[in-house]
Amino acid sequence: MNSALCPLCRKNNNCGNLKQPASSSEKLDCWCLHESIPSAALEALPPEQRGKSCICQSCAKAFTLSNSTSTSNTPASDQLAFPVGQTSSS
Repeated sequence: MNSALCPLCRKNNNCGNLKQPASSSEKLDCWCLHESIPSAALEALPPEQRGKSCICQSCAKAFTLSNSTSTSNTPASDQLAFPVGQTSSS
């Protein structure tokens, strides 16, 4: 499984936590730290793919639009495949 790909659409998920910092003092940042991921998007993932790679922003927005009446969102930082400060090589 490629952790740089969205498990829903298989396109680049642009996870900022997967990038290699330019220096040891550079903080990683990702779009998902500033948004909520709809619970339905996480539930759409097969159990074996949960926590392995991040959902892309396009899929998160698509679920947000399709579930706009639902108030059940999960903070994106709770679903990160790689918690802040940790990368796939850590």
